[in-house]
Amino acid sequence: MLFFFLFLLAAEARSTKRTGCKDFTCGEHDFKFPFFRTDMPSRCGLFKLNCSANIPEIQLEKDGKWYTVKSVSQANTITIIDPRLNQSLTTGGCSDLSSFSLPDSPWLKLNTLYKCNNSSRKNGFSYANCRGEGSSLYYNLGDDHDVSGCSPIKTPESWVTPKNGNLSDVNATFSLHIELPGNCFRCHNNGGECTKVKNNYRCVGANTGMNTMKHDHNFCNSTCKTFGYMTIIRLLSLCCRTK
Repeated sequence: MLFFFLFLLAAEARSTKRTGCKDFTCGEHDFKFPFFRTDMPSRCGLFKLNCSANIPEIQLEKDGKWYTVKSVSQANTITIIDPRLNQSLTTGGCSDLSSFSLPDSPWLKLNTLYKCNNSSRKNGFSYANCRGEGSSLYYNLGDDHDVSGCSPIKTPESWVTPKNGNLSDVNATFSLHIELPGNCFRCHNNGGECTKVKNNYRCVGANTGMNTMKHDHNFCNSTCKTFGYMTIIRLLSLCCRTK
């Protein structure tokens, strides 16, 4: 009987915290956490979807630019289109390349390229399908390289297609893999919001309290136990009063 009451209390608490959050259909695709619709509270997910248009749109960061959603897989890989970059590639001008960079999101698996305005480095490449704006050279440099005079940009892994020599085609359609620890899903199920500060995952506002989730995924052990003990004491107290 005691465990039954515990189950009911936990279920009610999760339901209260997750009010307004649910799985949904957007266009031809089905979505669940970490995605949420524009008409849902921000605590429902990490990536906002606009489903009012014929083709779904997604933001990769809060108040960021909108990208067109092309497809989404069960493995949390989403394929999107950058409309402005796509238009630039169509005309061949590529004016938007000078400012192109994806947000440095802790939830996305991205590459770091360095845009350099000189050709003194080796193994750089420029864009074959651009005119004018493709004159800058881009490098895949490691942490041990001199990056002075270069600007880092975040790009998807499938952003460029190598061609002849040091030329590559850039793509306006690319796939992004969303990387979330299992703790974020548990945090969401407990009514919390998953954030990341430096190398620590933080679960804010969950029913188990304010939790800091270390990268080794052992964030819930002590707080969950404490919550369980407190609940048992309260139930035993109520049972004794009714006798």
